[in-house]
This record gives sequence, C-alpha cells and structure tokens, in this order.
Amino acid sequence: MIGLSRVGVSGSATWAFLAMNLAAGGTVSDFSPGVAYAKQLLPNLTDQATIDTFEKGETPISVRYDFNHATWLDQLRTDGIDAQLIIPTDGSVYSPETLMLNRYDVAHADFGKLFMDWVLTDEGQELFAKFGSRPIRSVVGDNRLVVPADLRVNWLPDEAYAPVQTIDFRAIDSDHLADIWQNQVLAGS
Repeated sequence: MIGLSRVGVSGSATWAFLAMNLAAGGTVSDFSPGVAYAKQLLPNLTDQATIDTFEKGETPISVRYDFNHATWLDQLRTDGIDAQLIIPTDGSVYSPETLMLNRYDVAHADFGKLFMDWVLTDEGQELFAKFGSRPIRSVVGDNRLVVPADLRVNWLPDEAYAPVQTIDFRAIDSDHLADIWQNQVLAGS
C-alpha cells in the first residue's frame, strides 16, 4: 500500500501528483499522463501513512515531503526498521512549504506574527534544518544561512536532488489539481 493524502488538500499529495504527472511525461498544463499513471496506482493507494502504520508494514510506502519523513528516521532505526528516504529517480518537484497565519484567529495575530518572524531568524532556520528541512534562508535571498554540518545529518545528499525540477508554484492551482484528481483519477472508483 502507498500512503498518499488528499490531492488538493494536502500540499505533499498535491505536489506528488504534479511530480507523478511530469515523470510520466505530462506538463503543468497536460495532466493526462499523470491521470493514466495514477489510475494504475489507485488500487494500491491508501490514506497517508503515520509512523505507526509505516512501522507495522501496513503502509510500507509513504509519499510526503522529504523533511516530513526525515523526522521519522531516527525513531524507525531505533526500533530496528530499515527505512529509506528517497527521491524518485524519474523526477520530482521542489515544493516550498509555507507558514501561514489564520486570518480568523485575530486574537492571537500578534503572537503569530512574532512566531513567523522568529522562524526566519538563524535560530529558527537552524531548528528546521535539524529536523530535515532545508530552510528557506539557506536556498534563497541575499543573506543566505550556511547550515552547520551537524544540523544536516537528516538531510539527503545534494546529488539526490539532481532529478528534482523547480516549478513556478504560483502557476499551479491546487483546486484545479484536486478537480482533476477527483473527476479524472477517482471517477467511478
């Protein structure tokens, strides 16, 4: 079974479908190859894995952002599970993860803004790096953060990212991808 969240709802599932489409020969405007491929996978897809379902073998393949799984590795190895974090060699996409402030929780808006400011500090960025994320200030901007080697232990080697494509995420409509998934991949199932 392959654990995959809901396309259009989950960022990792949405971008995984985009990557699947590109690897199958599609483009950001032609999803027919991705639809055909996803239909072949459909009998093996299940809800997103948790570390518990992964460890038990109920969901032996989990599709998520690399940093989501990097946090699992130490625990899995401690429990004697031979888990591997990989990027598909036939391609993937670089997907930015975001922080957002809920516009409805205005009673805590100032706290949220302070937290977002802290995330961009050296300390905040290094904490994200420690758990497998490549912090935004280490990859873009004029004041790039050099992440110390001891904080990169949960990172995949740079060469693992060779097949990863950069897509202008602003050109991708996640609602449109959700519609394609629902009406073309899941239709009739």
